[in-house]
Amino acid sequence: MSTDSSCCKVGDAIHRYDLDGTSTRHETFDDLLVARWIGTDRGTAQGYRPLTEWFNKRILKHVYDDHGLETAGSRLDREYDALTGDDELYAEEVRDSLRSKGVAVDELQQSFISWSTMQRHLNDCLEAEKEPQRARTDWERNSVEIAREQLESKIDDALRSLSSKGEIQQGQRAAVSVSIELECPECPLQVPMAEAIDRGYVCQEHMTDDHVSE
Repeated sequence: MSTDSSCCKVGDAIHRYDLDGTSTRHETFDDLLVARWIGTDRGTAQGYRPLTEWFNKRILKHVYDDHGLETAGSRLDREYDALTGDDELYAEEVRDSLRSKGVAVDELQQSFISWSTMQRHLNDCLEAEKEPQRARTDWERNSVEIAREQLESKIDDALRSLSSKGEIQQGQRAAVSVSIELECPECPLQVPMAEAIDRGYVCQEHMTDDHVSE
């Protein structure tokens, strides 16, 4: 699958940052985007928002690699959050640092796309579709993912406020991670929701069709 580089902002970014050359298992980067969205290659289907973040970080990594900047560890995630977040002081610190390394920061930030742009690229430019059954399953996963992202965003806002009040030093720079655990009502067992979905049950002893509580 391929599309003209001028199809939309996503196509422009793929062409500008030569992302086609970074896809080793697929003929084009568009093929890779569709594969991640649908969940082929034994992967978990990604919603528009996580796929958009992943795409933007690929752009950022390309720019960092092109300028010889380190991308190991959490630096890429941390500075991406700064460039796309609400903490203007930290964002300007990161922008100044990148400018000193020769990075065209304004152009870089303008290249980042929104999830709605990714949605239009997949649906309109590429005319990609998910199988009906997979789409029915994905709405539940996407709803949970959206709720988790909203909670992380609210916690992030609270951290920024606490940081500005001096109650948590550098709190705005902390990475927020929310995990959803499901607990068996009969025993203390807890498992991540994603794991429960993958295996089809929460607790094999108490919560399967063969073990129904009276």
